[in-house]
Amino acid sequence: MVEGKTLPAGTYAFFVIPMETGQWTVIFNKTAKQWGAFNYDQSKDQLRVMVTPEKTKMQERMVYRITKKGFSMDWDTTSIPVSVK
Repeated sequence: MVEGKTLPAGTYAFFVIPMETGQWTVIFNKTAKQWGAFNYDQSKDQLRVMVTPEKTKMQERMVYRITKKGFSMDWDTTSIPVSVK
């Protein structure tokens, strides 16, 4: 379960659509071995969820963190928390 929605076991590409304000879109796409989003095909999305970004301490490099509630993607002063059960 990701953000309360079912994501079948498997391997996925991970994308994020940022917004200046409000929630961001987190995407799990069935075409796992993609380099960037050059050949991204929205019709192959397995799951899209909305998450609320949080302010955090400065992080110069992008870091994925495993948390008690799931994981987060942290970069600059923004953290994107994704809940996983």
